[in-house]
Amino acid sequence: MKIVKDTIATLAYTLTADNNRNIIEIIRKSHPKAFTFGYNLLLEGFEKNLQGKQSGDRFDFTLNPNEAYGSKDPFAILDIPKDSFEVNGSIDESVLFIGNKIPISDNHGHQHMGTVLEVNQNDVVLDFNHPLAGKEIRFQGEVVDVREVTPEEFDALNHSCGCGSGCGCGSNEKEETEDHKCDPEREAAGECCHGDDSKCGCKSESEKETEADCPICGNPPEDQGKGIGNCQCI
Repeated sequence: MKIVKDTIATLAYTLTADNNRNIIEIIRKSHPKAFTFGYNLLLEGFEKNLQGKQSGDRFDFTLNPNEAYGSKDPFAILDIPKDSFEVNGSIDESVLFIGNKIPISDNHGHQHMGTVLEVNQNDVVLDFNHPLAGKEIRFQGEVVDVREVTPEEFDALNHSCGCGSGCGCGSNEKEETEDHKCDPEREAAGECCHGDDSKCGCKSESEKETEADCPICGNPPEDQGKGIGNCQCI
């Protein structure tokens, strides 16, 4: 079977950046990683380069920053007052070191992961760009297996939320509200919320209308937390 829409492919690969000098991720054949194709869950360039491949095929391709995680955004590098890191009345110095990743909440309650660039007397400089923003990345690996999406997985990906094995919800839980649509990624991961945004962060259409673009990465609410562009929302 070939990789096309409505298939799940398990892959073994090495992801590198900086002309192979920086190893980002190694997924070994003994523990391959599964990807669902055709639902805009993956980088477009990643899907395009794997389309049509089948079990046993090898791949080796490079994505430029525009095909991957975008360019570095200078406006995503911010000075954060040092007193923002106070815990029980004192600044938690243990987390303030160069290279550390720190979650910061914005005014909408969304969290964004920032990397410490500088620690000054009164502020800390954090970079909220995606760690791979501005980088050319290379995937080298092998297709381990390809299979069709199961009916349960298909239902979850298409928001039907049928409470089968693809959703992981019990049949006694409340059904999705009329104007609510679960995030397909969370549903596919078994985190169906059925309209209860306290469980997975999904919002009804009426709730979404009150939300704004992320002030850090600029993404609209539906793209926040998915690693799209400069997004580091979690």
